[in-house]
Amino acid sequence: VRALMVLVAQQAKPRILAISHKLGGGAQQHVDELAAFYQDQALFLQITPDRDGQSVTLSLFDGGRRLKDGLYFDVDREYEQLLALLRGLGLARVHFHHTMGLHPRLWLLGRELDCPYDLTIHDYFLINGYPTLTDKDARYVCDSADDFDERCAGHYPLPEGVDGATWRANQQLLVENAERVIFPSADCGRRFQHFFNVKQPVVAWHPDYLLSQPYPAPRGPNGDAQPLKVLVMGAISREKGADVLEQVAVSLADREVEFHLLGYAYRALAEQVITHGPYSNDDAYELVEAIAPDVIWYPALWPETYSYTLSVALHMGLPVVVPDIGAFVERVAGRPLSFVCPWDRPVSEWHDFWRGLRESMAAPGAVQPPGSGATPAVPDQFYREGYLQA
Repeated sequence: VRALMVLVAQQAKPRILAISHKLGGGAQQHVDELAAFYQDQALFLQITPDRDGQSVTLSLFDGGRRLKDGLYFDVDREYEQLLALLRGLGLARVHFHHTMGLHPRLWLLGRELDCPYDLTIHDYFLINGYPTLTDKDARYVCDSADDFDERCAGHYPLPEGVDGATWRANQQLLVENAERVIFPSADCGRRFQHFFNVKQPVVAWHPDYLLSQPYPAPRGPNGDAQPLKVLVMGAISREKGADVLEQVAVSLADREVEFHLLGYAYRALAEQVITHGPYSNDDAYELVEAIAPDVIWYPALWPETYSYTLSVALHMGLPVVVPDIGAFVERVAGRPLSFVCPWDRPVSEWHDFWRGLRESMAAPGAVQPPGSGATPAVPDQFYREGYLQA
């Protein structure tokens, strides 16, 4: 590790410190993505909580690969050593991706190192401590609701003695002092800025958007007598629609609609959902191709901020069914065979929807994406040019 640190310090490239949580998911995928995207232009390090609120690990990237070896710091006892090491490495920028589990002292790391920092919003944790803006039943709570904080706290309560307004006031310093606050969708930016003043907001879809531009035109089902094969992808929580998937699959048993889950749910689902188990991101395209779905469904009950699994469908030219909240709507705007449906549609209506789709690919009640063929104004040059210029 010492030898690697020396090599990092000697490189004539900007050095960027990413700070994220330890749960993986989309936030970690984005950090890995940035390290790979800029591997010839910059060097990346990462601080990750070890024991929540107490300790962290510091790791290095070799290209887009985060190395397993790293250093461990107890923040209360070894903070000055961590600062000395980071100063010695000559950081150009700090980039916060998440603060869950992070010792609060590290929120001031940019100031301590005398370098600016960015903040990317991957979910809504900074708003009221709950990433998904959902209630005790894992269903979306509108941010304009009078009892917004109380309903969100029904499943994920705030610390004792802290209400939503106090929580947001505690996050304000981190948000307001960021040189750039980066939103992976316009929808995410609107929701977040309902609660926070942002000095320099940037809306930019993640770099994976650039992998196949323009996206290939989606192709419909082959029209033979086989069951309509519907695929759901990812680690599916209640908020991501696991229960809805199961209920719909059970209701359509023996109705020539077949439901597959590439990934896993928060609990074992009924046998009517054919579960393929966890997968690595590197294998996703090959596995989807092997399943050969007719359509990919996103039954989310919360406003997702981007959705890497949606990217898979768009890159592969597959039809999609998405909810009418979150980043989904703007990301499929104007795209054929992309059905935008009410996020809170009851199971009985989903039953009719899938039967209709099976029969004609003209789904009853589906809303075509807005935009009349136009795509939203997303600054796709940000990661090509703007990110490192700072």
